[in-house]
Amino acid sequence: MTSKQSDNKTVQASQQINAVRRSCTAFSWDMDGLCLGLRLECGAGGKLRVAAIWKAENKSHGQEQRGGFAEMLSDGRRQLGVNEASYCLASPMEGAWGMADLEMPMLKEQELRSALAFELRKNTPLPAEQLEWGYRIIETMQQGQAKRLKLRLFYVKKDVWRKWLAAATGLSKVDIMAPAPVLLDPVFSDVAVTLPGKASFRYVQGANGREAVPFELPANATIGELLPFDGLDLGELASLPEQDQLAFLPVIVTAAYGLTRSIAQDAKTLPELPHELRPKRYQACKIVATVLCAFIVICLCYGFMQGFQTRKMRLRLIQKDIKTVENEMKSLKAASGGKYAEAAKLLEEEMARYKIDAPLLSDVLIELTKQTKPPAWFAGPFTWTMDIGTSVVPVTFVLREPMGDTANMDISLRLNNSPILGDVVETKSANNRAGYSERRFSLKARYDTPEEKKALETYLKEQKQVQKQQKANDTIEAVGAGASGEVLEIEVEEE
Repeated sequence: MTSKQSDNKTVQASQQINAVRRSCTAFSWDMDGLCLGLRLECGAGGKLRVAAIWKAENKSHGQEQRGGFAEMLSDGRRQLGVNEASYCLASPMEGAWGMADLEMPMLKEQELRSALAFELRKNTPLPAEQLEWGYRIIETMQQGQAKRLKLRLFYVKKDVWRKWLAAATGLSKVDIMAPAPVLLDPVFSDVAVTLPGKASFRYVQGANGREAVPFELPANATIGELLPFDGLDLGELASLPEQDQLAFLPVIVTAAYGLTRSIAQDAKTLPELPHELRPKRYQACKIVATVLCAFIVICLCYGFMQGFQTRKMRLRLIQKDIKTVENEMKSLKAASGGKYAEAAKLLEEEMARYKIDAPLLSDVLIELTKQTKPPAWFAGPFTWTMDIGTSVVPVTFVLREPMGDTANMDISLRLNNSPILGDVVETKSANNRAGYSERRFSLKARYDTPEEKKALETYLKEQKQVQKQQKANDTIEAVGAGASGEVLEIEVEEE
């Protein structure tokens, strides 16, 4: 296997176009007056197809030739159907220009341009004032903990740049203007691409990036050999003789680059195009977006002004109310004649008349909960009717319990014995369809009378005596059982 075949196999295995748009048109021209145009389309799986080609030649020289380039490119633009929404790139193949691949640390934009200006002086003997220059970021590399940039520095003499701009005016709008070798990566990374011309060069990847190696074109060279890419359909270009096809290689490379997302970033860093040459796409959408933004800003300002006016109005009302209260206070002070102590005494007497001496709702709820044994619970309405000036509060509640449960049969007695409850009456008892018994009680939340307190103390003492007696009986029974066991054990041993 030859070295050329080996290179082609490696390239075709690793090469892939990550396109973000369907088509792109590219134009080029050289010192001999040859103008070429090509529209490249991207299909499924990254396959590229030459959709249309255009070719013209200008045999004049000098300034007349420069004007002829603009006219011919304008005609090519019309023939290839380039409109305002199309992506259009210019790739001149003439003039004094150069490029250099560099590795730089990750820097801010201004710092990076300053560092590249220093590198520019190392790569060309011409002063920076005589050059138009820019750069393309090829990729971001990770080296240990630090990130570094792999970029391509591009420079061209200013007078040559002006000639390119004069010719590109025929295209009306241009996205990027740069020679094809500058645009090789990252579209054709690791690909050795040969671009024909008066002096043909093979652009190979070296230790420091792309290197231009002089190359002698064989007589029977084909596009597939010079640009190894198995996903390229020549389309209309296949109808031309093979030698004529080779001239379109720079345009193919440029159009393939135009299908990628690199254009947006590179347009900011490559030499700046005049304002009249920059594309103005989606103007209607931009106008609509601007109008919407203006409408939103107006609405926000209107809402802010409305809120501000509302706040001012509320502040005025508050100040008015404060002034009214102050005036009333002044009138009351004037009417009282300074008899504050007498007014305070009258207020205390009035408050003492409505003194409430009844249990609190929270205490009543706690007492009811304590006296109710599970599994019963409170259900249905609970009423608490309190009247100012009274010491007794009527209370009604509903107790729900499983049907047949006897844990709360004596709840009326337990509630009556409470120091803060009394007059307990069971007013209603019924069974519901769910199998529960519901009992309605009415009682009064009040403190016990002296007679009730005395009766409660007597009842508690009796209960205490009963519990003590029961405990003693249980102890005696336990001791008696133990003694009987010992006697039986002795008798068994004697036997």
